[in-house]
Amino acid sequence: PQKRTLGLNLITGVFYFTGLVLTPWFALWSGSWRLYLYIASMPALIVFTFPFLICESAQWLITTQRYERAVKCLKRVAKINKREVKDEVFEEFVAYYQKKAADERKLKITKDTFWGMFRTPRLRKFTILMVLKYMIVSLALDVISRNMEGMGTSPFLLFSATSLVYIFSGCSLILLQNRIGRKGMAFSTLLLSAVIVATTGFLIATLDTEQHATILAIMVGLGRYGVVVSYEAEAQYASEFIPTSVRGRGMANIHVAGFAFTSLSSYVIYLGYLYKPLPSIFVSIILFLGAILCLALPETMNQKLPQTLKDGEEFARHQRWYYFPCFDRQQKQKDAENN
Repeated sequence: PQKRTLGLNLITGVFYFTGLVLTPWFALWSGSWRLYLYIASMPALIVFTFPFLICESAQWLITTQRYERAVKCLKRVAKINKREVKDEVFEEFVAYYQKKAADERKLKITKDTFWGMFRTPRLRKFTILMVLKYMIVSLALDVISRNMEGMGTSPFLLFSATSLVYIFSGCSLILLQNRIGRKGMAFSTLLLSAVIVATTGFLIATLDTEQHATILAIMVGLGRYGVVVSYEAEAQYASEFIPTSVRGRGMANIHVAGFAFTSLSSYVIYLGYLYKPLPSIFVSIILFLGAILCLALPETMNQKLPQTLKDGEEFARHQRWYYFPCFDRQQKQKDAENN
C-alpha cells in the first residue's frame, strides 16, 4: 500500500506518456490509417503474457475463498522480495480466513456482487458519485486531448508536446498525493483545471490564434496537466474506495461508464463551430461540478480500506465533507505545540 501511489503513477508517467508522445509521429510517418492501426495495435499483444508474469491479488483470492492460490502467490512474492516465511504462518493465515468464511456462512451472509453496492444508502450514494465523477473526468480529458485544432499550431505537434504533462502529473501525484490526500488532490486539481480551461476559452475568444499560438499552447498544456492529474488521482481513489470483494467488477464498470461517456466528446468539440470557446466553457463547467462532487466522497488515505460491502457501508462514517488529512495534520501539530 505504501508504494501504490508510486507504482500507479510510474506506469502512466513513463510508459503511457511515451506512447502518447510518439503516436502523432507514427501517424504522420505511416501515411496510411491501416498501417497506423497495425502499429498501434501490436503492443497490445503483450497483454496476453500478463497472466504468466503478474501475480493475482492475494486479497481478492482470499475474498473468493481460493486460499491455496493465494498462498502460492504470497510465496512467490516473498521469494522475489527475498523474504523467508514459515509454512506455519501460511497455515495459520488460511485457517483464520477459513474460519471467518465459515462464520459468515452460518450467518447466511450473501455473496458480494457489484450490484450489491446499490442496496445500502451510503454505499449507493458514494458509488453513484464515483461513477458520475469518473464520467466527468473521462469526458474532460478526452475533449481536451482531441481539441487541438485551431490553436495556431500543428495539431500533431501540439498533441505530442502537451503529452509531456504526463511526466509532471505523475511526479506531482508521487510527491503530493500522500500528503494532501486522495480527496484533496482530486478536488484541488479539478477546481484548478476548471479555472485554467475557462481562461483558455476566454483567450481563444479574444486573441488571434496565429499570433498567440505559444500562449494558447501553454494554456492547453496546463489544462491537460490538471485534468490528467485529476484522472489519475480518480483511478487510485476508486480502487481504494471500492471494497476488495467487488473491486475488479467495480473498477471495470466505472471505467466502462467513463469510456461510454467519452462518446460525447466529438459533439462537445463540434460546439466550437457554433462558438469557438464553447468546448472550453462546457469542460470548465463539468470540471467545476466534478470538484463539488468530490466533497461528498470520503477520504481513503490512512484509512482501513473496506474488504466487503458491509465494510464499505460503514467506511469513513465519522468523516465530515470538509475533512482533508493535510489540514487535520496541521491542526494536530498546532494542538501538540500548544500542549
